[in-house]
Amino acid sequence: MTKTNILITGPPRCGKSTLIEKVVSRIERPVTGFFTREIKGKGGRVGFSINTLDGKEGILA
Repeated sequence: MTKTNILITGPPRCGKSTLIEKVVSRIERPVTGFFTREIKGKGGRVGFSINTLDGKEGILA
């Protein structure tokens, strides 16, 4: 099986993470990878979490 890398870029809040979640839930092949999510505080963005496609999460920045 040939591995394919897909990189998704775009401006904030355009739907990149939503796209990843929907594609991963529908394909019938094993997938690996990660995505980041914004961490917000009272004054706006305070950092980012990193989330793997197998459900692990950590603080990136």
